[in-house]
Amino acid sequence: MVEVTVRGELASPPDQVWALVGDFVGFLVALIDDPGVPITGEGAGVGMLRTLTRDGVRTVERLEGQDDPALWTSYSMPEPGLFPVRTYHSRIELGPLPDGRCAITWSAELVPRGVTDDEAAAAARGVYTHGITMLAKRFGGPGALPDQA
Repeated sequence: MVEVTVRGELASPPDQVWALVGDFVGFLVALIDDPGVPITGEGAGVGMLRTLTRDGVRTVERLEGQDDPALWTSYSMPEPGLFPVRTYHSRIELGPLPDGRCAITWSAELVPRGVTDDEAAAAARGVYTHGITMLAKRFGGPGALPDQA
């Protein structure tokens, strides 16, 4: 199993950022930001699915848990599509920082499929860094922070 974590800082309060991150389908639509990649949702609340299709390949993610007051969400990927994983469980957490700013931690535990541990970790890290950068463009702040390792 491989563990990946990317942390970031945003210039807006956590509740404002949560309005987007806590929207399981809407967050992916904003993250992908490509009208040529259809994204759909099925169901509501824990257990709901979001599906994106890119280059004719479906990726399906399932909402595993969400705590609106605590500002965290977790999801799995029962159909990873082109993503190089066999199993995947991810969590996004928001928290307050001084001066009304927001901390974000996006992490995963995954088992690679067809690639090395490092390659699978790099794929996840790339998605998380892109997502936090997209959030920083929308909410301000430095975005993803350099690795502390």
